[in-house]
Amino acid sequence: MTVAINVTQVSKHFRSDKAALSDVSLTVNKGEMVALIGASGSGKSTLLRVIAGLLKTDKASSAKVDVLGKTLQASGQLAKDVRQQRAQVGFIFQQFNLVNRLSVLLNTLMGSLGRIPKWRGLLGLFYTADKHLAMQALQRVGMEHTATQRASTLSGGQQQRVAIARALVQKPSIVLADEPIASLDPESARKVMDALADLNKEGMTVLVSLHQVDYAIRYCKRTVALKDGVVVYDGPSSELTPEKLDKLYGATSASEMYAFPSNDRSTSVSTDNTVQPLAANA
Repeated sequence: MTVAINVTQVSKHFRSDKAALSDVSLTVNKGEMVALIGASGSGKSTLLRVIAGLLKTDKASSAKVDVLGKTLQASGQLAKDVRQQRAQVGFIFQQFNLVNRLSVLLNTLMGSLGRIPKWRGLLGLFYTADKHLAMQALQRVGMEHTATQRASTLSGGQQQRVAIARALVQKPSIVLADEPIASLDPESARKVMDALADLNKEGMTVLVSLHQVDYAIRYCKRTVALKDGVVVYDGPSSELTPEKLDKLYGATSASEMYAFPSNDRSTSVSTDNTVQPLAANA
């Protein structure tokens, strides 16, 4: 299979005595939808930002991040064409990062800034084709009817779907989502995860960090688990039982990570990435 993301022996320190990531290696193939789980502070957000080139790795000679067959950074140095490479990676933030006073359509159009001339971006000059692409992206996430509304009038779940549309306007091949449902109610979380799953079904590679493992089991066939900046599990999501999580994280953290709302724990992902009912005793 074609490799979309290849992370090799990456470490990242924010303080000399604390490693956010420690010798992490990870490969994600094109077309996969992979969950990245772990307790708070495990390194999920740091890893995603390193993959996107938003953070540099430590200056270790072996550290390397390749995206779509090209080196994005190595030994703590970003590639000279990192701006062009970032355009291939859509990043969805936990806090949405929308401009509240702007319309939904204008917020979505911001996703094109990485691929249009800088002078057009500075002047806010978007052509009809740009607007058509933004409306198509909003339609894909079911938000086209809000195009003229101010972003501040939307709910959290709606804002996150607009953030996904903004990422789509980049025309990325990969989507990185940093805990996109952390602050959402169960119904909004389901809609956001459904939107990401639909993108994956269309062939897009998706790497999504999640705090609750139930969503990983439901939407992703493969899960990578981090603990204290180290990969402690990489395998089928279906094998992440409460007992295994207890061994990895301890009883308290495992309980929190399996705290799926009781009224929304009814489906799981099948081998072909379609949503199927969970077993009654799941």
